[in-house]
Amino acid sequence: MQVMLYAEVIVATRTNTQELTYAVSAQIVPYIRLGSLVTVPLRRKTVRGVVVRLRQSVPIQIKSKLREILNIDRSGMIAPASIKVMQSLSEHYGASLAEVAYHLLRETTPSASSGSVGQSKDPIYVQAAWLQRQEQYMSLIKAFPGRVLLLFSQQEYLASFERSLLQTPALRKRCLLKTLSGAFSQLPLGSMIIVDQPYHIGGKSMRRPFMTTKTIAETRAQYEEHQLVLGNGVLGFEEIINVSEKKAKLVSVSPSSVSFVVTKQTTRQGIGETTINQINKVLSKQKNVAVITPSGSWAPAFFCSDCQSTLQCPRCARPIGLNSPTTHQCQYCGYTQQRLTVCPSCQSENLVEVGVGVRQLQAFIKKHIPKSVVVELGDKDLDNGGKILVTNEKFFSNPIHRFGLVVLVGWDRLVSGVFPDGNWRLLNTIIEIQGQVPSIVVETLYPEHYCWGNVTAEKLRRFFEEELKERRRLSLPPYGQIIEVVGRGSIRTLEHQQEELLQKLESKGYIVLPKSSLVRGKSYELSLSVFSSKKFSTKQKQLIREQLPPSWHLDVDIAS
Repeated sequence: MQVMLYAEVIVATRTNTQELTYAVSAQIVPYIRLGSLVTVPLRRKTVRGVVVRLRQSVPIQIKSKLREILNIDRSGMIAPASIKVMQSLSEHYGASLAEVAYHLLRETTPSASSGSVGQSKDPIYVQAAWLQRQEQYMSLIKAFPGRVLLLFSQQEYLASFERSLLQTPALRKRCLLKTLSGAFSQLPLGSMIIVDQPYHIGGKSMRRPFMTTKTIAETRAQYEEHQLVLGNGVLGFEEIINVSEKKAKLVSVSPSSVSFVVTKQTTRQGIGETTINQINKVLSKQKNVAVITPSGSWAPAFFCSDCQSTLQCPRCARPIGLNSPTTHQCQYCGYTQQRLTVCPSCQSENLVEVGVGVRQLQAFIKKHIPKSVVVELGDKDLDNGGKILVTNEKFFSNPIHRFGLVVLVGWDRLVSGVFPDGNWRLLNTIIEIQGQVPSIVVETLYPEHYCWGNVTAEKLRRFFEEELKERRRLSLPPYGQIIEVVGRGSIRTLEHQQEELLQKLESKGYIVLPKSSLVRGKSYELSLSVFSSKKFSTKQKQLIREQLPPSWHLDVDIAS
């Protein structure tokens, strides 16, 4: 009696989020194996897919409904290492193989050699400003004999590096320069993958399963024998632990020495007289000035002008900010209270919100520096010099700037400690600026804060030591984990589903913080941040996902 064989196949189509089961005809049985490329019927058309599992039985209720595989490509197959990459990413994101395969199969082509799962190598971390990172990447590529895939989170950085590579055509031939969409580009075993700015939002998919270039590259390096290189202004906390445990090599380049002036903030809506005089001096030399403030999406802390203190969470004693016009919420433990009108420490009513917006700064500068020309990011007038650019973090989307002075205003939103990763983001910002301009002026309510000043290797070491100690105490990443569940659709339906999910997840012992809605086109987006004192297991992520309505999905790689 002939034994029937069945194959689970994944196809590279967005609408199929699960593996599909097909019968294997007797003619194909001798040739089929894991990784085989096949042609299968799907509704009224035929599509290409890859075999990820073979089995000798299926549930009786679906047996008669199964269609057969139409054809098999005997000239090549997807390497076992690639299958392992798909399986690992599926487990990491709590996603199906089919969801991951949609991205991988568009880039991966069949190989005549089946290949094998390789041995991972210790990664290399480059901690430096952009211009110094470029130099390190070039040195690594010159010393490496094989193929190199460079993944950039921003197109402008890719273009900047490509201009450098074009000066050495021999190196350019060995390099693939891609953004997130090219993270699965075909590589021979034992190549090098360089990921620049691995924590940048541009390196993260905005569609499920919300994969990042960092996680994809780390997974490929693990199973495909690639050398992994991660480069950023400041390393992430997991990377610092890897270095301390000698699981990775660190290449750190200190920023260039610049003029760095920190002044006590004297005005709520603009910048002080001393800084204005400095701006005028730079403008008189026909050099540009950039005034940068963080975006308004950062919930402000509250600072007491009388006792010089920041409002603290009554439960965990960490700074607490606003999550709505009327409510304070702690981003560490979830404690919520009504907006305060007096300082708990000294009963003063002189509470001020930390931070200032771009439009406020533009209006202030036009009033107090009336002869100045205030321009927007991307304005060609900057090429002529003597202009003032007022902007937010978008300033860092262009790797090459021509400014004689950068003024940082309102960055106390990060210094205040309201957000778990605020100090880390600020340090990264300072390093990137120090690598590109000769002079920096900071206006702050916290002039003694350790983040200000030239960031040396010794200061960074002390920062990470103190930050990791505090994160361990609060079970924050990299010791605990934060994931989000994200829903998109009509606001009325989402709000009802969000409330139900909040109750379900809290009943399982998780700390859950609801986040405000965002509008994407004609749909709304709501999310819940789910905190765990330990890293979520694959089973936990799958159990959470099983409770989600169809329009809700897991977002695992949360920067924090």
